[in-house]
Amino acid sequence: FLFVEDIDFSIRIRKAGYKIYYLPEARIIHHWGGSTSKHMTRSIWHHHISLFKFFQKYRHIRFPMDVIWFSCTVSHFLLWFITNRLLRIARR
Repeated sequence: FLFVEDIDFSIRIRKAGYKIYYLPEARIIHHWGGSTSKHMTRSIWHHHISLFKFFQKYRHIRFPMDVIWFSCTVSHFLLWFITNRLLRIARR
């Protein structure tokens, strides 16, 4: 899980009446994998889109804090994007 799907999945599991356990010794093996490091801008974009969808779905939960958090993440993305573009221009 990369783009907030794990949080959504956890909420749906708990609503269905199941319990969630933390098992630090558990390991995940990826037989097929990909890397988002090659497309960092796209990864950050998708992360923030996922956050937006998450807030739309669960906007009734802790609304004021979610608005603040969402505003901060959008600001973070914009600052990162602008800085990244300026650095690319400076390297030319």
